[in-house]
Amino acid sequence: MVNQELLAYIKKKIGKGSSDEEIKQILIDTGWKEEAIEETFDFLKTAEGPRTEIPEPPQEMPEPYEMPELREMLEPREIPPAISPSPEPIKITDSKRPLPWKKILIGVVCFLLVGGAVFGGYYYYSRRPLLIIGQALDKIPEIKSFRSENELKIQVNDKILETLKQGAELESLNSEYSLGLKAGIDFINPNDIKLSVEVSSGEAITAEFNFVHNGLYGKLIKTGPNLAPYFKPGDLEEVEAVYEIIKSVLTGRWIKISESGSSQFAPDQAVIEKICQSIKNHPEVMKKITKTIGSDTAYGYKIEIDKNEVAVLLADLAGQGTELEPIKEFIDQNLNINNLEIWIGKKTYLIEKLSVDFSLDIKGLGLMETGEAQILSVQYDGSFTNHNQALAIQAPETFSVPEEILEEYNSAIQNSPLYQQALKDREIISGMETLKEAAIAFKTQTGSFVNFEKTSSFVTPWRAINSRGGAPLVMYYLPEKFCIQKELLSSRYYCVDYTGYSGNDADCDQTNCDCKK
Repeated sequence: MVNQELLAYIKKKIGKGSSDEEIKQILIDTGWKEEAIEETFDFLKTAEGPRTEIPEPPQEMPEPYEMPELREMLEPREIPPAISPSPEPIKITDSKRPLPWKKILIGVVCFLLVGGAVFGGYYYYSRRPLLIIGQALDKIPEIKSFRSENELKIQVNDKILETLKQGAELESLNSEYSLGLKAGIDFINPNDIKLSVEVSSGEAITAEFNFVHNGLYGKLIKTGPNLAPYFKPGDLEEVEAVYEIIKSVLTGRWIKISESGSSQFAPDQAVIEKICQSIKNHPEVMKKITKTIGSDTAYGYKIEIDKNEVAVLLADLAGQGTELEPIKEFIDQNLNINNLEIWIGKKTYLIEKLSVDFSLDIKGLGLMETGEAQILSVQYDGSFTNHNQALAIQAPETFSVPEEILEEYNSAIQNSPLYQQALKDREIISGMETLKEAAIAFKTQTGSFVNFEKTSSFVTPWRAINSRGGAPLVMYYLPEKFCIQKELLSSRYYCVDYTGYSGNDADCDQTNCDCKK
């Protein structure tokens, strides 16, 4: 029996101009048996009769698309699917090429993987600074020792400086002071905490303190501050004399200040852990984190702080019942964090450097009168090394105790010509202050300073002052003015005048009755 599908296929190919041989070869190539093919062709010849080929007119050239050979080449070739030997005939269909779903699926998966990697990388690197800072916070409670070098600068604005000068009656206070601090702390053994601190203030003073084996020791290394700006002229000579004695007794000598328990110097681990965890619980405090140069071994970050979130953090640390709004208002109005930078070790995740620059309007603390801004600026720079390494901090081999120092000091005071001289100068200054008050009272009563030197209010103090030694006291006066001056035993001059001035300026004479020109 002729296969109807094979018959239909052959008819179709013949209709398109394919030769019998071409059709047979295609079918054989695709696995059809020759018997079935020949049987189908024979059936066609019997059913349709002989086919007559009509020659093409020679006078006209066919268009390319009318030529069977070219049409066969241009049109998609229909090839019956290959078959395997089977007793059942295979259905031949003309179908479109299926979509490559496997490749499409692989492409989609690759796109998702690449896109996910890119997004994940962006998310990771955008949050990486926060993750690193979080790891550094986790490490802080684990620190058992470190060394640090620190610099602290404190600067006050003119308003605070003016207030301080008025309160202390000092004229030569500075608006900026710097303090250097070198420290080492080792509490690897909680029963034997070791601490060393060296404090310096420029050329003024350097002191060292050690806490070892529950003993606190101190040593004055260098001193050299100018005390004049910090004391009234009447007190300066005595203070300087005492200061020289203290330096001679203390400088370069270890003194055991006290016996103290280790717990007084041990960091409170519970408090440290609570602060670190609170910061991690409030990452919004760090509003913006910018990567800085850092170093070969440390990440560097500049952190911009959200003041509102700082208030939330402080309220959280203070505990339940703490009102948030007053803290927010205070921080917003009085605190300004200008810079905060941190360096974190790339391998250790330990803090290696910290820089903080902030300003505080202290009128908000209620310490000074309200009104104009009273700005206190603080700059801190610290570097940290030797984390979790035992530090070589030793107790001094030789030292003195406070009782010995006090005994030496008293002996030095009693035998110090400089101190005895300062006592006499102080008595002279006290007498001159008495003269000034008496002269002003005399003018109030008489309307003039004339003849004041003839009164007992002048003569008695004048005699006591001159008995202390040195050049005699001198008084110059006019009806409306006066000044009194004397060279002290310390070779300084002391002067008082009608304006109420008292001090070391001494420029008055018979025509200029003012201590200051």
